[in-house]
Amino acid sequence: MWLLYQYLVWGKPAAVIDARPNVVPDAAPVPHFLRVLVEDKPGVLASLTDILADASISVETIRQSPAAANGDVEVVITTHAAPTASLIQVARSAQSLASVTSQPSVYPILREDPSS
Repeated sequence: MWLLYQYLVWGKPAAVIDARPNVVPDAAPVPHFLRVLVEDKPGVLASLTDILADASISVETIRQSPAAANGDVEVVITTHAAPTASLIQVARSAQSLASVTSQPSVYPILREDPSS
C-alpha cells in the first residue's frame, strides 16, 4: 500500500505533484473543505451553518461520520467558492462554540488549471 501511495497520488506520479501548493488567504475565491469535530447533539449543525451564513458562504455538501466512542462526530462541509480568509474566520468562530471539541481545519480545494 505504501509503495502505491509513494508513487501514485491522485492518479499522478507523486514526483509531478507539488509538495504543498502556495495558498494565499486573499487569493481568488475557491471551494473549501471545513472539517470540524463536534459533540453529537441537536443544534450543532445549525450553529455551524449559521456561522457560514453570517459570512455569506454557501454550502455545497455536508458529511457527518458516525459517532466515535467518546461521542464526537466529524463534520466535513464542502463550500462553494469563497475567499480562504473568510473560511479561516469561520473556523475561528466555530472554535468558540461549546460543542466543538477540537480546532477546525480549512482545506482549499485547488483544481488543476485546464489551460496548462
